[in-house]
Amino acid sequence: MTEIVRDPRVVKKAQAEVRESKSKVIVNAWAIGRDPNYWTEAKRFYPKRFIDSSIDYKGNNFEYIPFGAGRRICPGSTFGLINVELALAFLLYHFDWKLPNGMKTEDLDMTEQFGLTVRRKADLYLIPSLAR
Repeated sequence: MTEIVRDPRVVKKAQAEVRESKSKVIVNAWAIGRDPNYWTEAKRFYPKRFIDSSIDYKGNNFEYIPFGAGRRICPGSTFGLINVELALAFLLYHFDWKLPNGMKTEDLDMTEQFGLTVRRKADLYLIPSLAR
């Protein structure tokens, strides 16, 4: 919501294009696994990079995204994702959002806090009004 609210054009666009039913969303795991910001020699096929790694493959580390697919992926991930998307779609469809007390989008603190999930360090406060 924070990123959406930062740009009013994005809010309008998101409200206009709440995804139609039976749409398919494809995550590009190939690109994620070859991002040079996170991998040394990202484009090189080097499976040994995972041997003796200090990363716990059962944790929250997204370095292992290529291994979390297919029949071994979490069976509840699709259900969880759909529920988050549904809640966001309802919020965007039914309400217009603005920042309180004349606050500007540039004033939003985008610092992240890590835990079970990544979230904003500072809470986001918005004022809803019924969408026209």
